[in-house]
Amino acid sequence: MKAFHDLKVGTKLIAGFVLVALVATAVGAVGISKIKQIDAADTKLYEKVTVPLGDLATMAVLFQRIRINVRDALEAETPADREVYQATILKLRQQITEKSEHFEKNIISGQARTTFQSYKESRSNYIRLSNQMLNLVQSGHKAEAQALLKGDGKVAATQTHELLDQLLRSKEEQGKLTSDENTRVADRASTVMALLVVLGAALAVGLGIIIARTITVPLSQAVQVANRLAAGDLTAQVEVRSKDETGQLMNALNEMVHSLRSLVAQTVQISASIASASTQLHATSDQIATGAEEVAAQVGSVATASEEMAATSADIARNCTMAADASKKSTDSATSGAGIVQETIAGMALIAERVRQTSTTVQALGTSSEQIGEIVGTIEDIADQTNLLALNAAIEAARAGDQGRGFAVVADEVRNLAERTTRATKEIAGMIKSIQKETAAAVAAMEEGVHEVEKGSKAAQRSGAALEDILTRINEAALQVSQIATAAEEQTATTGEVTGNIQQITDVVVQTARGAEETADAAAQLAAQATDLQSLVGRFRLSA
Repeated sequence: MKAFHDLKVGTKLIAGFVLVALVATAVGAVGISKIKQIDAADTKLYEKVTVPLGDLATMAVLFQRIRINVRDALEAETPADREVYQATILKLRQQITEKSEHFEKNIISGQARTTFQSYKESRSNYIRLSNQMLNLVQSGHKAEAQALLKGDGKVAATQTHELLDQLLRSKEEQGKLTSDENTRVADRASTVMALLVVLGAALAVGLGIIIARTITVPLSQAVQVANRLAAGDLTAQVEVRSKDETGQLMNALNEMVHSLRSLVAQTVQISASIASASTQLHATSDQIATGAEEVAAQVGSVATASEEMAATSADIARNCTMAADASKKSTDSATSGAGIVQETIAGMALIAERVRQTSTTVQALGTSSEQIGEIVGTIEDIADQTNLLALNAAIEAARAGDQGRGFAVVADEVRNLAERTTRATKEIAGMIKSIQKETAAAVAAMEEGVHEVEKGSKAAQRSGAALEDILTRINEAALQVSQIATAAEEQTATTGEVTGNIQQITDVVVQTARGAEETADAAAQLAAQATDLQSLVGRFRLSA
């Protein structure tokens, strides 16, 4: 039975039709055989019974006509009439002889043959007697001829008729036996054909039920599994019991369920990874925003220090001018000028220290921007991986057909989100590169400012030396003070440039903070969509 279940559906159907055809062939063969048997019996009945019966009837009629013509010949008035009757008698004898010979060929039973021999002897005896009668009448012994006709002639004629009657009854009995045999053969043929028809019908119905069950039962199981899949139950399995087309369909359905289960499991893992990554991205973006705010605050402090340095440089220039105007009073103000120079040196040192701190802060900002770039690269890699996984999910959903349409929609949403994330990270990367460039420029400007401050410090130190020597070199002091004033003006210009660079850094930091906030918002949206994706795939049951 297992081998039959493993046959192809077409083979099963062909086997069923072949079996039914064999039964029909058997019915036809039995019918044809019995029909031929009945036909042979009918032929035998016709040739051995019906035709001989006709011969017997003709023989009886011919014999009766012979008797009549013998009687008429005996009673004829003229020889000519008698000769006519005698010619008729000879003709009738010839006809009855031919019929007798034909009848003798179709005799079957020994008893009928014995009776026929008795008939031939009786007919020969009657012919002999009738010849005697005709001879007597021709010789003028009509009375003796009449006596012989009514005596031995009548006995011989009666005996001949009786023998013909016996042969007739024998043939009738033989015909009845043959007819009864034909009836029995027909009945047996009908019974056998009816049994074969019933057997064929039973086989056809049985095979139809078996073949139908081998098709409908697996299909019913497949429909149940499909309904469970539609309800989100991915633990459904179909028991494969055959290797035919329905068994192959069940195997394919199991493979589809397995692939769908794997796809949903991967989607769950991917959505969890996206949710985790988006959470980390949100936290990192918050840290970047906070760091940017702190950098902005520090840059503001640097700007304030730069303004103070500019104010100090202006004071130095004014003091130098006053020193030039009061050079004539250098003796009285030398001590005061020396103190001012010392204060200037201290201010220069303070400015240099502030500028160095600002440079360090800006360099830290560059380092932070590089870290932000690395984080943005990680986010971009996650977005690329998400896009690839979404594409794979869309492909698998397309393979699943209508049942994967929901996954295709989700995969498309995830891919759109990944593309938005990629664009956002590229924008952030661009901003970070801009920050890095501006930071490098700011560092260079601050290093130049430190250099200028160091130059100012050296100039102030030279001014102090000049003031110490001012009592002896008053004329040189005026020149020194003029140089100090010029250096102070240059310092003021440099400090203005530093202030402008710091303002640019402030703008970049503000943009960085804004980009970090946008990244945080995008990460929050990504986390929300990942949560929606988890809720969507959560309706699928992956294990029993």
